[in-house]
Amino acid sequence: MGTRPAPSTAIFCLVTGGLMLLMWSFLIGTGRVTGIDEQLVSFIFHWLAEFTTALLLILSGILVYRHNPLMPPILPLSLGLLLNAVHGMFWYYTLRTEYVMAIPGAVLTGMTLIYIFLNLKSMKAWLMLLLGLIDYGGLNIFGNALNDGDLNTVIYLSPALLAAIVLTIVLAKKWRAGTVF
Repeated sequence: MGTRPAPSTAIFCLVTGGLMLLMWSFLIGTGRVTGIDEQLVSFIFHWLAEFTTALLLILSGILVYRHNPLMPPILPLSLGLLLNAVHGMFWYYTLRTEYVMAIPGAVLTGMTLIYIFLNLKSMKAWLMLLLGLIDYGGLNIFGNALNDGDLNTVIYLSPALLAAIVLTIVLAKKWRAGTVF
């Protein structure tokens, strides 16, 4: 991300992150999320991924708007998390033929890809995006495996997920310090 992010990036991140928080708060608060009793662990890990994505998007939007030096590692990370979330949303609802939700998933996937290509210019930015994809997917797969009692997946995924999360944090700190790549 050698150049300043596109000005509309701040708006996209703020609006998308805010809408994610509102949507999940509404769905959870009104009891519209079904199957919680049977899949509580899955939901906890999914919500961890979703709320982390939303909060990092909002933080990215604020940092982009203010041209804050903390922004560079956080923006691609949040866009990677979001890409996995909206891509997953599109396929989840498409496979259930719930097109009212699949269409926004497709639109958000396209918009996310546009902002990725507008803003990510360096190898380290693409690496942070990749870590966002891995972190989001890993949290969801891990939660599903724990919920289903799939100990094989839990055993093999645990060190990889932990390593990916630690690597994400370490690289973000090193990027801010100017010591990565």
